[in-house]
Amino acid sequence: MDSITHTFFGLALYGTINKKDLDKNHKRAYLLTSVGASLIF
Repeated sequence: MDSITHTFFGLALYGTINKKDLDKNHKRAYLLTSVGASLIF
């Protein structure tokens, strides 16, 4: 259950990033980093 809430927190962090000028690879990197980092904690 804890991993679900941490995943949602990571997705919320990803949602706050301004992704307007980012290409697909950078968007993917930010998504994986924000979700992965929130799961580590």
